[in-house]
Amino acid sequence: MSGIATKTRELVDLCKPLNPTLQIAATRKTIPGIRTYQKRAVEIGGGIRHREGLYDAIMVKDNHLKFFDSVEEAIEKIREKSAELPIEIEVEKESDAIAAAQLHVSTIMLDNQSPDQTQKISQKIREIYPEILIESSGNITKENIQSYAPYVDRISLGCLTHSVQNCDFSMEIL
Repeated sequence: MSGIATKTRELVDLCKPLNPTLQIAATRKTIPGIRTYQKRAVEIGGGIRHREGLYDAIMVKDNHLKFFDSVEEAIEKIREKSAELPIEIEVEKESDAIAAAQLHVSTIMLDNQSPDQTQKISQKIREIYPEILIESSGNITKENIQSYAPYVDRISLGCLTHSVQNCDFSMEIL
């Protein structure tokens, strides 16, 4: 948990000067049985708890979209079945991001986009629906995170929980 908190703090500190309101979040790629502790370690490091489980928001991933003819159809069907939960949709194409923004979903996750694509798509989304939360995820690392930070509200990273190194520390009482 110390490694998770330390890595989260490192990423928060890199991004906050560029975007003071940016949130750093772990994905749900956590270890069953210790998810609560991993998410708490992210909080201690300055990040946020995000998507504790499948019950707190509807997350529409690329695999789900394969069952529909369009993003619009997927969102409409979801709202018919569960209008009370927020909808977050993962998109890989600009046209899908625009369609989701026009339907006022709560969050659009720009997945595996370059920083330039992220900037371009984010600007278009904000023109349509300024209140929407825009998230980046996928292939974001310590080395490139600052390139994404100015354009989005949240960056989610699986590496915070699934591949972090533990901190080696000890305490000596004198």
